[in-house]
Amino acid sequence: MSTRKARCPVCGRLQFRLIPGSQCYCACGTRFLVGSAGDEASLQVLQVPSHRSRPEPGIVVRMKEPGERPTRKTNRFT
Repeated sequence: MSTRKARCPVCGRLQFRLIPGSQCYCACGTRFLVGSAGDEASLQVLQVPSHRSRPEPGIVVRMKEPGERPTRKTNRFT
């Protein structure tokens, strides 16, 4: 197993071990195959994302209305 790392051919992140014949996945959504030579020149792109896979960050906290009274009820599993 090689300890050298390769850059993603699409976004350029340096993070992949070059194991000949293996498939790698990048955080940007790209999937590629490492060729039998096991170097950056042998990378073959298998799938490139057509859109952003993660949703944009949004508001995750709901504020209580001024007329609502606080309760002791929780939504946790016990």
